Amino acid sequence: MTFKTFDNFVAALMEDYLPDNDPGDLPSEGQIRAIREYLNGGTNAQEAAYACTREDSKPKLREDIGFLIFMTARSLPETQERLVDLVVAISKLPEEKRGGTVWNHNRHLGDFAFEMREYWEGQICSLEHDPDPQLHQGFINLTGFVARLSALKILDSFWAEIYILSEGLEKDYKYSRQQFGTLVRAASQYIEHTGPLVYARHGKEAVPYGAYLKTGIGSPIPTRWAFWKRRFEEISSEEDLEQVTREAAKRGAESMDAAEKEAEKESSSSNQVKEPEPST
Repeated sequence: MTFKTFDNFVAALMEDYLPDNDPGDLPSEGQIRAIREYLNGGTNAQEAAYACTREDSKPKLREDIGFLIFMTARSLPETQERLVDLVVAISKLPEEKRGGTVWNHNRHLGDFAFEMREYWEGQICSLEHDPDPQLHQGFINLTGFVARLSALKILDSFWAEIYILSEGLEKDYKYSRQQFGTLVRAASQYIEHTGPLVYARHGKEAVPYGAYLKTGIGSPIPTRWAFWKRRFEEISSEEDLEQVTREAAKRGAESMDAAEKEAEKESSSSNQVKEPEPST
């Protein structure tokens, strides 16, 4: 990524948000400069974490730098891996006293997570009424970022996985194919990054009442995990859907297969009993 790419993104972001927001709640020039240098390889994650939280005596992760992080992840998905490393580095910053207040960055990641969750859920609501391709792609990108942070347990992922997997795989969107395609692609992104974590939580959970499956859930009622996997498999073969949606569904099913195999391997290893050594 070039400096120009990031600068153009930031300029457009500020133009969109300044009219309706307090400038004090938006990223400062110093924070923008710290992120720019980091994303272009000028600093490492630890250096950037310190630099972008050193704004006067008010080191806020929730509103200003948090906003810049998740909006960058949404609009420039190629930056997500480095942004995840940055959030991890911020979480490991030591406590320090600023302006008479002891500041714990790890504790305030909860504020960051809350703000991102609110924004992400708002985007889901917008998908139904706004066909703008940038909005839909941005939601898919942001879901991928949420998934990356969830896989590392930086975020509590329970709300995200239930929301995106149930929205994408348990409902009938026959009257909104664009919305359906977007949610399936986002669900696939999520499961690709968090498959083992989701399997551990929902591998034995029964399908909730009212879940949609055009072929019927059958008997006995499958687990929620099996239900999601079956939906991915069905969607991957629906010829009236866009190829990008079918391919995403196929990757989702494959990721679930891989998570199952990984869990079986770990279970088998933990259940093996070491043979007693022969007595002498």
